[in-house]
Amino acid sequence: MQITYKFQLGDVVETRRGEIGKIVLVSACESRDGREDHYRTYKIVDDDGSHVWTPEFGIKRVIGW
Repeated sequence: MQITYKFQLGDVVETRRGEIGKIVLVSACESRDGREDHYRTYKIVDDDGSHVWTPEFGIKRVIGW
């Protein structure tokens, strides 16, 4: 099985909800609805150490690396 991720570890991204942080972990699981092969999520860590998990479509843009 080969999974293609749109974003990479270490990318600094902004989410659609306005959170900014670095991608430190990526995860993929099979889609239940069959519309996509895999559902990809990213763990994003902020400067203060807080983190959030967001799906790939929840990332607005890459602002650095």
